[in-house]
Amino acid sequence: MNFYIKERTDNTVLLLSDVGHTVATFSSLEDAVESCSDWLEADSQYGDYNECFVLD
Repeated sequence: MNFYIKERTDNTVLLLSDVGHTVATFSSLEDAVESCSDWLEADSQYGDYNECFVLD
């Protein structure tokens, strides 16, 4: 599964699943990227290949 990070106009940042579901909401882009990286690192122990993409 891939994850997507989207900044909103209200200054919140969403972490989205590859099917568009909101996984988490953050107050900064840096927090969202760090959380996504942590999630992917933990998931990689099981051999899954995932990426995080920051959307424009």
